[in-house]
Parts: sequence; structure tokens; C-alpha cells
Amino acid sequence: MKKTFFIVVIIVLYTAQICAQGWNVGSGGNSSRNCLAPNANGPTVADILWQKPVISAMHHQSFIDGEIVVTCPVFNINDVLHGTLIVARNLYTGETLWTKDLPVDFPDTDWRIRVSCFKNGVIYATRSGNTNSSYLFALDASDGSIIWKSEDLIDEYGPESCSFSDDGNLIAGNLFNIICIKPTTGETIWQTPRPDAAPASGGQEVSVYGNRGYFWIANFNGPKISVINLETGENLYSSESVSGGLVQQVCPFVGTDGTLYVPRAESNTTTDFIVAYEDNGVALTEKWRVPIGYFPFSTSGEGPDGSIYTYSSQGEIIRLNPNNGEILNTSIPFLLEVVNSPRMAIDKSGQIFVTNGGVNGAVYSFNPDLSFSWSANVGVLNHSGPALADNGTLVISSSTNVFAYEGSGTSDIENISSKEFSIYPNPTVNYLFINRLNEYKNLAIYDMTGQLINYSEAVNNQIDVSNFQNGIYILKIETEKGILTNKFVKQ
Repeated sequence: MKKTFFIVVIIVLYTAQICAQGWNVGSGGNSSRNCLAPNANGPTVADILWQKPVISAMHHQSFIDGEIVVTCPVFNINDVLHGTLIVARNLYTGETLWTKDLPVDFPDTDWRIRVSCFKNGVIYATRSGNTNSSYLFALDASDGSIIWKSEDLIDEYGPESCSFSDDGNLIAGNLFNIICIKPTTGETIWQTPRPDAAPASGGQEVSVYGNRGYFWIANFNGPKISVINLETGENLYSSESVSGGLVQQVCPFVGTDGTLYVPRAESNTTTDFIVAYEDNGVALTEKWRVPIGYFPFSTSGEGPDGSIYTYSSQGEIIRLNPNNGEILNTSIPFLLEVVNSPRMAIDKSGQIFVTNGGVNGAVYSFNPDLSFSWSANVGVLNHSGPALADNGTLVISSSTNVFAYEGSGTSDIENISSKEFSIYPNPTVNYLFINRLNEYKNLAIYDMTGQLINYSEAVNNQIDVSNFQNGIYILKIETEKGILTNKFVKQ
């Protein structure tokens, strides 16, 4: 069996080091759920890096951590217990690394398996998702083996996901409580009742900023936002009712400056607003509110310049001034089906990628000013949205295919010509020669799971690959001018 390795040549950038983030959380991409991928520069055109056919009724949300993409196709919708699989793929090639079916603990109530979040080489998956309670499992991303099963049950809804506190603990939003889970063992660190139950299934998850968690609670006068201390589990304070009504199926998100944005959506023009709140440490204070459309299980986001992106009642994206809520730009209408659940991703340059969540599923790309960039039809999407890798690869999982669109690289850094960086011979048998490699020195070799195999210095502009097994290898060099990648074949 051929084994693929990834070779990474690493130097410290002259600027501050940026930590890899990936697309770790199902709803919103990161634990603040603001859809911003600050390390990624996504595709500027619809160039497909790879495409893998899948026969399924639908996919759950895709996740990316390092060099692994995790998808979750429902290939037999009539087989609730065993008609869904967790599939790990190679980010660069789409090759299937392994598949996994979770154990069944409650045959009468367990639901379809799905991934909740994925970080630091560990995949967290569950059979909760249909207002039922079940365990959270931690899987080793290298082979899918089970590391632990949670001490307590969770009941987060199907389109939702856990988040991570700043110290790496898992935060699960249940219907009646919030649970903090130790990521290494599955033990419950604390479990706190909500001040009131979540307003509806689909409005349970927690958004994180610093040591604060934000989540919905029901109220007779309309749902409120409650604040919890993630270190102690103490409920701190709650907002006034955001607006009237009962149903709420869109989670709040937090901007990079700590401003809380609350999309209140119930399919009612008297209740549906996005509201900005300032958290001053003792209370939530409203800054502004703007009318929006009703799109359940959707995500809205923040651009790198602080602009807020959400949806109008006419099926458009609107761009808002974060200071006062003024509408700055409006996209073309694209949410035109009877039911849409749009999900969003925003890259380092401010480019927006959004799926319509429809039966006639499509992904759209808009520039920061919401002028149209490109689109592609992909198949039935349901609640599956875009996922952005740190290298800019955009992954979309539909009922018929998993698509990976090639990222544009680091657009704000000077391009480096092929004369400055070249490898030869390609294919190679014994040695790979790299032009000017001695300027970068350090050589790190990883396997396909991202595990470090070897760390050394390059000698005489060459790498000895004679002991490598035959296959495709990826070389990545980070320089102060930009990020360079190239592929070679070992024969």
C-alpha cells in the first residue's frame, strides 16, 4: 500500500506568527461563529482542485483541520442508525483515508451520526441531533479510532455544533444546560442549567469570546441572550428580550473586537432584526438594530475590516457598518427557493463564500463590496455550508459530490517567481533538489495525518527521498515574501 507524506519547510516569518486555525466548528467555522478564516485566501475563480462523487441524500457540515477534511454523508436516509458515515479525506487530493460508524448506545433514540467539531487532530462526533440525548465521542483523526466517550450526554440539535473555550475545553449547548467537557478525557468539568431553556431546537449552541459564552434563552416576551463565565460555569447576566416571538434557530456570533451580533429571526417582519450589543462586563447594551430576513440555521459573519454580513428579506447579502448598522452594500438576490439555509465563510481578503442551502444547491462568491465574483451549482446542500482551509482551499459537500476549489494563495504578499523557487527532477528516485533551499534551512516531514516524522536541516540544496515510499508529496515553504507550494512524485 502506498503511503503519502507531506514535506513542509518552515521558517519563522518576520511578522508575528499566525497560528493555524482551520474550519473547526460546524456553525460559523470558529468558536466565535463569525465565519472569518483569517489565514485563508480562498478561490477567486471556480477552479476545482479535486471532485469526489458521493451517492447520498445529503451531507452534514464539512470540517478542516490541518491536512484532513472530514465529511459526513447520509447515504441511506432510511437507515437512521447506520446510514451515515464519518469520512476523512486528504485535503490536497480528496483521497479517502478512513471511514467510521459510531457505536449505538440508545437504539430507540440515537440519531444519525455527525461531526460536531474538529481540532488539534481530534474529531468530536455524536448521535444527538434530533432533540435526543446521546454521548459525544472523540476520534483520532489519523485512523478514526475512539479515544473516549463523554461522561455525560449532550443533546445539541443537528445543524449545531460544540465550540471551544480559549483553554481548549469543549462547550456544548443543550436544551436545558451548558456543559464544559475536558478534551483529553471526556470528563465533565462543569454543568450549568440555563437561566431558561433554549427557545427552540436549533437555538441552543454557544458562541465564545475570551472567557465568555453567549447563548439564547426563552422568555415569554421574546428570547434573550444570556452570558456565562466559561472558566467557572457561572451564569452572569442576560439581555432584555431581543424582540417578541418564541422561535429562534440562528445562533449569535461575536466580532473580533468583542461586539456581540444577534440575528433574531422568526419569519416575522416585526421580530426579525440583527442587533449589535456591547458587553461591558456587567450587562449587554444595545448599540443598533437592522431588519433582516428569516433563514433558519444560517450563519452570518464579519469581514477582516469589521464589516458585518447578513441577509435581507429579499434574499440578498447586506453589508453593515459595525459602528451604526448602516447598510453599505447589497448583493444580487440569490436566496430564491422556498426554504434556504445559507451558510457563509469569509477569507483574509474579505471575499465571501456562501451556500444557499437549497435543493438546487449552489455556492456563490462575492467581493467585499458584495459585487458578484463567481458561482457554481453543486447539488442538494441542506445545512451543509462552505469550509475554508488555512491554505485557501474551499470545500463544499453536497448530495452528489465533495468539491474542493483551489485557493488563490496569499494575495496581499508579493508573488515569487518560479525562478526563485524550483524543484527537480520531478518525478525523482533518490534526491529532490530545491533551488535556493539553503536560504530556508529547516526541513520538517509530516505523514498524511499531519504527524511530524522528521525534523532536520536541508544539506546542499537537496532532500534525500530514497527511503520514501512511492507516491505524491507536497512541499511547502513559508518565506517573508509569501507561501510557496509545489508537488513532486517519488518513484
